[in-house]
Amino acid sequence: MSWRESRGRGESATANLLVYFRVHAREGSLAVEAKLAVLAEYAGVSSDNRLNILGIFEEVPSRTFPATVPHIYAVLSCEADPTEYGKKFPARVALLDADSDDNEILALEGLIEVPPPGHQSERVTVNQIVGLTSVHFDHPGNYRFSFSIEGEEIASVPLRANKVE
Repeated sequence: MSWRESRGRGESATANLLVYFRVHAREGSLAVEAKLAVLAEYAGVSSDNRLNILGIFEEVPSRTFPATVPHIYAVLSCEADPTEYGKKFPARVALLDADSDDNEILALEGLIEVPPPGHQSERVTVNQIVGLTSVHFDHPGNYRFSFSIEGEEIASVPLRANKVE
């Protein structure tokens, strides 16, 4: 799946991402329930739809700034009602500078499609994994990853970039 990536100040590029998703709706309108949101060194989904997450972190230590993190996996697990099967929803993941009024550093946008439920009465689990490479942090401080569906933020994961001696 290809998502459109935007970096602050109008720069943009196309990023290929590993993405899985599940959402649910209440009474005909999207009501996303986030079950889990983390940042990790690696994440994947097994053939039987089990979410595998390694190296969950909330801090990026660096001796110098700007700093570059080679890989970050932003992981979100949600639920969907089986009535939402086959529907597509616009989704967005953004890295924000929390110390600068949530100034957007980068954002990825795409469409997610709710997969079929295992049984008619089951809720559908949707796992979204966004793999990012060479993520730059200009200064030490507070950042956050924001997950949105249809323009509404459903989860936020804090991240601290620390200068270490």
